[in-house]
Amino acid sequence: MEEILELIRKYTGHDNIFLTARGNAAIWVALKTVSLLKQGPILVQDQGGWKTFLEYPERLGLRTVQVKTGYGVIDLHDLEEKAKRAAALIYANPSGYCAGQPFHEIYEICKRNGCFVIMDISGCISDEYMYTADAADFFVCSFGKWKVANAGYGGFISARSKGFVGRLKEVIDAARLENPAIYSFDAQQQEKVIAALQKAPERLAALYKEVGKVKYELDGFDIIHKDKMGIVVIVKYEDDTVKQQLIDYCKRNGYEYSECPRYIRVNENAISVEIKRLDL
Repeated sequence: MEEILELIRKYTGHDNIFLTARGNAAIWVALKTVSLLKQGPILVQDQGGWKTFLEYPERLGLRTVQVKTGYGVIDLHDLEEKAKRAAALIYANPSGYCAGQPFHEIYEICKRNGCFVIMDISGCISDEYMYTADAADFFVCSFGKWKVANAGYGGFISARSKGFVGRLKEVIDAARLENPAIYSFDAQQQEKVIAALQKAPERLAALYKEVGKVKYELDGFDIIHKDKMGIVVIVKYEDDTVKQQLIDYCKRNGYEYSECPRYIRVNENAISVEIKRLDL
């Protein structure tokens, strides 16, 4: 397992890492851990997050408060106000897989208000311009299907501070006893995960290149966060004619697509061109 851990340390700058069978397991462990460290609601973005950001706090008996965003990119003024009473913020970077977040500013606001930060880097792992080691208290990440580290299995949670390790170990050990298939990493999968992590920078660069191509070809349409980095392209439409044009474009070019509004993309009438699903 050491080779996996070394790759994750290289990509995150965090030394304290726990592997899981799924990215969702890492999210659950992170939320459970921060609930033991501090009382208060969990802040989530109002769109552009992952579905378990909403589901898991409810299962843990925690209240969620939604932070306003601009199509998923966190509104810093709203965050400043809501972080004062919160235990933690969990958010995805890039938001909805389409737009990089102002991660330095987000962390500074939360730190100033005593609010822990959990950043999901499944859509940008290995990109040093999308996050830094000091931009979150915890990173969570999935190596599942269509992720940047495209192993089809596994995930991790990492902690910036050694001070969190005791609580994390307590939570994950209990979870592994209850459900080892989800919270314990299968050593038989390690070669697949190593290969996916090694290829992550190359895959991410190829996805970015394809995103750039799509944005160029759809320049006349209403592209959301056109100037931000991501691995999907989300395009708004105002009527069924434009919607069909976008769908036809995807079919003609062999791109899978999803229809919005969807919490995990944007809450607008839009087509998400799922570049992340390409095997590049």
